Amino acid sequence: MIEKAVQMTHNGRRLYGIAHTPEQNQSSTCAILMVVGGPQTRVGSHRLYVQLARYLASEGLFVFRFDYSGIGDSEGDWSGYKFAGPSIRAAIDHIYDERPNLQQLIIWSLCDGASACAVLNEEERARVSGMVLCNPYLHSKSEMAKTILRHYYIKRLFEKDFWQKIFALRLNVVASFTSFANNVAESRNGAMENELDSDSIVSEILPDELICGLARLDTPVHFLLSTADLTAMQFRDFCTNRKELKKAFKTRQMRIDYVDGADHTFSNKAAKQKLFPKTLTAVEAILRQ
Repeated sequence: MIEKAVQMTHNGRRLYGIAHTPEQNQSSTCAILMVVGGPQTRVGSHRLYVQLARYLASEGLFVFRFDYSGIGDSEGDWSGYKFAGPSIRAAIDHIYDERPNLQQLIIWSLCDGASACAVLNEEERARVSGMVLCNPYLHSKSEMAKTILRHYYIKRLFEKDFWQKIFALRLNVVASFTSFANNVAESRNGAMENELDSDSIVSEILPDELICGLARLDTPVHFLLSTADLTAMQFRDFCTNRKELKKAFKTRQMRIDYVDGADHTFSNKAAKQKLFPKTLTAVEAILRQ
């Protein structure tokens, strides 16, 4: 495998990335573009992006990871993942310029980076063959409250240590009840959420924007969701019940697979050992479609 530092330009400013080229398959017609989540560098949390890129390259795939404008080595200002589209477009441009035989470009992304990829504009979407999106971030206080109620509080009722704490008077009942009540209130305030949170309208990709973006995609999307991550469960509960996406899930254009026991950023070795082959399987499935 050959790893090479790359410089590209966006609005007159220099952006930087790393290209991973497999020695045995340098003329591959497929490329993987890795898009980080939030204000992360191309290394990723717990070096996830470095390790996954090297794994995919060892399997014969060309991989490119980069820093957004204003992040890491790249020049410019970081405006938030909602405005990451131009940086992603610059990376797509670079890959196509450097690999004239390229036929398929697949995006791999995590968290709010995955959300940013879901709302790429039409020109950018037209050059993407598919996406592997991990634990997409859904900005919604009410939906997160519902997820906590569904996947945390109900689960706690069936856990032995929860009752042991109660009987041993080691549980702060007032604080726990207050937290529970707050989550119930939040879950009921969804209708007013967008109207009240004007800052989020400006800086965040709101749930309806995310759903509309996903509904516009006409290429395969594979979601890899961590079972020990409330963000992933929130996305799953919200999106699989939306009528705009039901056809895509039914026809298998959108698929969900789970990484058992993994947290949001696949922070430990065991989680990565499960994620990496699942990523390769998802990529291979997209290439076959």
